[in-house]
Amino acid sequence: MEPVCGGRGGSQHLAYRNFFSSGIQGGLVTIGVGTALADKRKGAVSVVFLGDGTVGQGSVYEALNMASLWQAPTLFVVEDNGIAQTTDKHLGVAGAIGRRAEPFGIRSASLKSTDVRELMGAARRAIDYVRYEGKPFWLHIETTRLMAHSKSDDTRDSLFVAELWKADCLSRVAPPSLERTAIDAEIKKYINKAFSLAEAGENA
Repeated sequence: MEPVCGGRGGSQHLAYRNFFSSGIQGGLVTIGVGTALADKRKGAVSVVFLGDGTVGQGSVYEALNMASLWQAPTLFVVEDNGIAQTTDKHLGVAGAIGRRAEPFGIRSASLKSTDVRELMGAARRAIDYVRYEGKPFWLHIETTRLMAHSKSDDTRDSLFVAELWKADCLSRVAPPSLERTAIDAEIKKYINKAFSLAEAGENA
């Protein structure tokens, strides 16, 4: 972690150039709005990713309130995959997630998709609105989570997860082929090299 955050915070709290991450639920939402406000004069926008579980945090609504009041150019991307760590959404979230930002006067859009091209189109429209109107936007995406939240803590039924893999966005865009196998091998080689350099304490 030394190259990105000076060895502080661990893998959950990374900060490098214009990228910030935090292991605190909802914490990044407030940081994102502050960053958007700070960079507003530069014509830049801030993009914040959160999940369905994060909408249970009060700081999210404080951030939405201030983003609307200050017209902070922030794109809120909600990855609604139906489970927060190991808790099913219906056990912890009430109401419509896609309409959470509307009471604050923030324009919203919702879609259910794992199609990369469809998602790209929605993201492009949302980011254009934020950039050219200088206002926040709430993009709610009903999607899937293929892996465990952390290592091996997946409490979902294995058959259910197997069905989710059939809609894997990568498989839809790049179905198995000799070309994809070669690309995957090259990527794995690059990752292994970066991992070795990191272990040796060098900059990748």
